[in-house]
Amino acid sequence: MSTSTFTIPDGTTLTQTRDRKGRRFGVDPVTSRTCTYEGDAAGGRLVDSDGELVREVKVAAAGNPISAKNSRRSRPDNGDASRWRTLNTFVDIIARHLSPVEIAVWMVLFRDCRDGTVKASQRNLASRSGASERSVVRAMRRLRDVRLVEVVKASKSKGEASLYRLEVRPERCLDAITSERPTGDTMAPDHRNDGKQEYRPTGDTLSPVAVANR
Repeated sequence: MSTSTFTIPDGTTLTQTRDRKGRRFGVDPVTSRTCTYEGDAAGGRLVDSDGELVREVKVAAAGNPISAKNSRRSRPDNGDASRWRTLNTFVDIIARHLSPVEIAVWMVLFRDCRDGTVKASQRNLASRSGASERSVVRAMRRLRDVRLVEVVKASKSKGEASLYRLEVRPERCLDAITSERPTGDTMAPDHRNDGKQEYRPTGDTLSPVAVANR
């Protein structure tokens, strides 16, 4: 996945990422929404990953480009704006590839994250996400595997908080997420001795378990 800077006709500069299918997407600094540009040098529109309109784009008047700096809809370039961009990107293009438990755990971590890092224990994550500790362990393993979360300092004993770092540009993880085989809390078949498959809910996730022949 490659990243490049792209300026649309109204003068707004987008830092866009091109995925392996050739699609370009990035965060619009005016609306803080993840989108892609459709149009040409004469104008066009920004749309989200589902094709919904984010905003129209017109050619800026000479010497008066429309940008995040002078737009009435813009947010100041501070920590709040950065958090909104991270959250919007996660919701727009990442969440659909994760299980409900993985989304809940990431949201709890994001809720407490400051300056890119957060301290949390498995017990606390389980309590606030509504999942079992075992499900939280699986969810954290997947979030680490796809590089949405990095362990900075692991706890030395059970019940203690570990220090994590969250990827503030979740779109960088899209390739890792979409190229892997589903694991963890996703629905995967379990093959019994008679060659059939069966799914059974366990705990608060839908995880396959072996069922003995009756």
